[in-house]
Amino acid sequence: MLPDISGVDVNMGCPKSFSVSGGMGSALMKTPEKAYEIMRALVEKFGDKISVSCKIRVLRTDQETFRYIKLMQKAGVHWISIHPRTAAEETRVPARWYTIKKLLETGEISIPVLGSGDLFSPRDVHKYLSYTSAHGCILARGAIHNPGIFKLKQAMLDLATPLISAKDDQSADEDDWKESIVEPVMDEEQN
Repeated sequence: MLPDISGVDVNMGCPKSFSVSGGMGSALMKTPEKAYEIMRALVEKFGDKISVSCKIRVLRTDQETFRYIKLMQKAGVHWISIHPRTAAEETRVPARWYTIKKLLETGEISIPVLGSGDLFSPRDVHKYLSYTSAHGCILARGAIHNPGIFKLKQAMLDLATPLISAKDDQSADEDDWKESIVEPVMDEEQN
């Protein structure tokens, strides 16, 4: 079976009740040691043959998220995808790209980091990669709503070249979109 498989990605980000009620998806983020054991076992069994990765969501604090990422890194995953909303938030709040940026700026994450969240157009992907310095991204709703998004794949990934010239779109300036990044939502306890 391995010749037909290029990787195993464990989705620890799914917030849906059918997944969580069975101890899967984002429920694995509540049991970090169990998640570590699963990922370590997959890496030990398949890691020299195929890619082993996981998708997570952010936790309540950046510190908790950072510890979780470090644990997955210790398990030996080859890369990790981070969705910058908590499981409880689902898509009710804007994705917090700045969280991924801050995590990467620590310099302590040695595996490639991909991100997701509010990536609906090639321009969103280009902005996300430029802003966060992530190694890549994964698309969910953006690809479902617009499968044609992949037609501009090379343009999305070429960060040296603006995707849309300032002449064609005044909001293409880097400062314009950085200002539109949403800042943290305060927890009720912090208000």
